[in-house]
Amino acid sequence: MIRWICCVVLLAAGAAVMFSSGCTPRAQETITIYGSTTIEPITRKIAEAYMDNRAVDIVTACNGSHDGINKLINGGCDIADASAKISAAEMNTAKTKGVDIKEFPFARDLVVPIVHHDNPVKNLTKAQLRDIFSGKVRNWSDVGGTASDIDVTIRADTSGTHDVWNRIILGGRKEFTGAVAQASNSSVLAYVAANKNAVGYVSYAFLNSDVKMISIDGIRAEVKKGMKTEYPVTRTLYMYVDKKKLSPATRGFIVFILSNEGQRIVRESGFIPLSGFSAP
Repeated sequence: MIRWICCVVLLAAGAAVMFSSGCTPRAQETITIYGSTTIEPITRKIAEAYMDNRAVDIVTACNGSHDGINKLINGGCDIADASAKISAAEMNTAKTKGVDIKEFPFARDLVVPIVHHDNPVKNLTKAQLRDIFSGKVRNWSDVGGTASDIDVTIRADTSGTHDVWNRIILGGRKEFTGAVAQASNSSVLAYVAANKNAVGYVSYAFLNSDVKMISIDGIRAEVKKGMKTEYPVTRTLYMYVDKKKLSPATRGFIVFILSNEGQRIVRESGFIPLSGFSAP
């Protein structure tokens, strides 16, 4: 049974699961997962597969990578999904609270700039993207487009996607204060699709035909098995746990994600298995 409550997903394995011997009811265990809106589709699909014939309930909430990590540090969940690596400050906070963070990389992804279909721009350099998202360049005519003000949309600062984009593209520069922050990849897609002068960025797995993907420095985002990508905005996706509170059910779930079946689901969800390509 799957029940959606706003952004919270309750995945139930069933009312009761019996042991094969004696048909004795087996107690349900619960795994609580908080974090990345990017990773939520993978988590949901892998959770559904993992709970098949297992007495486990999995509850997930997609509220941003850093909210998930904060929740884990404060004992509010079993797993934190993160689409960016945990920060040094978060690790220090965990240590001061006696939390022993264990990191599990489980997939890879690309972060892709997008524009409205009517925008004639097809390629931007990293320097041009830096100038746009820092607010230095404010008109499309300055980067080969039609004369009109650039409408910048970004991810909220709780987002791992936001961290990756700012680290690689902005390189420490402050982002444009007039940018419109969005809570999810889907929100960025919807905003850019509805606004002719908009530019934003999303996970490769969320791309759809409602927007146009922009290449960076002439390199188009694409995924081919075994390829070595030169695309500049790549990232690893993570799951974090507290080693001191790692239950058998949670350990089993992590093992399942890293198994051949779990990595198959990663690929089918539009993301890249760990063996999918090598980054620059």
